Amino acid sequence: MILSTYPTTSVMAADGYSYERVAIEQWLATGAGTSPKTNELLENEKLLPNKALKALIADELERRARARLG
Repeated sequence: MILSTYPTTSVMAADGYSYERVAIEQWLATGAGTSPKTNELLENEKLLPNKALKALIADELERRARARLG
């Protein structure tokens, strides 16, 4: 699933890639057990919050808001 909004709950899967939580949970619910990015088997289905990506997105949104007010 490709989302057209900024991710608000980014998580990292066992493949090392980041996904929007809702999108990757829907993918995993299909029972595929593979990475949506590489199609390789995932070692596990743990999803860890990607705090670094969330902070980068927040910083970018803030920068854009300041630029518009500018």
